[in-house]
Amino acid sequence: MENDAEYYNQKGNEASGFKNEEEAVKCYLKAIELSPGTAKYYVNLGTTYENIKEYDLAEKYIKRGISLASNDLRFQFRLAEFYWNIERKDKSYEIYLEILSKDSSNGRAFCGIGRIYSEMEDYNKAVAFFTKSIELGYENSDPYLFRAFVYNNHLEEYGKALADFKKAAELNPDDPLIP
Repeated sequence: MENDAEYYNQKGNEASGFKNEEEAVKCYLKAIELSPGTAKYYVNLGTTYENIKEYDLAEKYIKRGISLASNDLRFQFRLAEFYWNIERKDKSYEIYLEILSKDSSNGRAFCGIGRIYSEMEDYNKAVAFFTKSIELGYENSDPYLFRAFVYNNHLEEYGKALADFKKAAELNPDDPLIP
């Protein structure tokens, strides 16, 4: 049954990739029917519902996925991003703190909190969280890029901004956000 469920999950991924969300929903529901204990099928379904702005269903299914795999931080990050996308920064913040309670050295979570402080216009705290993310070895362009924007646009620390933009470009040369 698991192979059949994975087949429908893959078909759902393909349909979603082609923006055929109605078909994706059908496929993920079939995958869940065949393997109701597999967390990623619920999270994929929730993400699809988010794409079609069915936010209550999105939240419901992402949370169901998390309940089936509470130690898999990928799904918690997905929920934090969902809340970020629907302008629920408070909920996103709570999820990042929950992630840090399970993994206190998670640089990605520190970066997420930095984004929230940046949105709240608490730029010094944002920089502190982006810096902590970097110090923890989160080798991604995001903390450098977001910190660079804060330095450049709000703190007028142009030398630091330039250094961070350069590092972000080195880590992700194809990022269209990097000037």
